[in-house]
Amino acid sequence: MVPPEHPDYSRCMQPFLLPLNDAMQQNTGARFPRRARLRGHDAFGRIFREGEGLRRGQIVVKYHVRPATATKLHAGFVVRRSAGVNARRNRLRRLVREAYRLQRHRFEDALPDGIALDLVLLWSGSPEQALRPSFDAIRNDVGAALGALLSRMRKRADGNAEQR
Repeated sequence: MVPPEHPDYSRCMQPFLLPLNDAMQQNTGARFPRRARLRGHDAFGRIFREGEGLRRGQIVVKYHVRPATATKLHAGFVVRRSAGVNARRNRLRRLVREAYRLQRHRFEDALPDGIALDLVLLWSGSPEQALRPSFDAIRNDVGAALGALLSRMRKRADGNAEQR
């Protein structure tokens, strides 16, 4: 093992020293509070049984529209077992959660009034992609999926407004 004061320390430890992405540093005020998390087997099961879905890149978003409450969004995160061992799946889940956390406020503010969502963001990349996950790719896919979901919710709100 190379000691930290050695000049080659950063090169030798490169696989273990993960650089903090610029996006992570810029949005330190973004929050993902506990009340906004989707919890419980029943909640996840209801979304997968009754909800709709869309796919953008490596991210599948399953969602269920519910009547508006104090919390407009509840989100949960899932990684398929085909991604590999538990440590790898946990890392992917953390990356997807972070990508969502950075974009949650803009998405929630842009949602039409009267719509509340339960979301599950499912990472569905290949096992090869799981070996070297790219935060930028995951962040872009989450952003694209949330954008597509937002346009669906706006159409839904416009359709409901026309029916009244």
